Amino acid sequence: LPRMDSVLAGGKADPFCLVKIGTQEQKTDTIKNSLDPTWDMPLDFDVTARSQSVTVTVFDWNRTGGNTFIGRIQIPVSQMCGGPQSHPLLSEGNTPIIGLSGKPATINFSASVQASPDAKAQQPNGA
Repeated sequence: LPRMDSVLAGGKADPFCLVKIGTQEQKTDTIKNSLDPTWDMPLDFDVTARSQSVTVTVFDWNRTGGNTFIGRIQIPVSQMCGGPQSHPLLSEGNTPIIGLSGKPATINFSASVQASPDAKAQQPNGA
């Protein structure tokens, strides 16, 4: 990730993500003083259609004032399964965010799909 805090404040970032599918939204933990955060936490969403998209927005947490936008990715649910993935983090203008290393910042993730107990109960013959 790019530096978000001043050098006096450590010159790093305090990133967290808002992950959204439809009207459902979940927040990750904030990783203090990191330019290479790892969240490694499960997030569960009720997906009603493969045409839905997942939006992951990364912010820098600030003690005072509002949080600062770092970047965003948007991925159709239909493209999410199938093993680990990496997507470039994009600015508001859809250009890649360049990290401190001089390379594009990426979000790496894995996703799995599980039928909810309610969905299983609605299938014919309980299958």
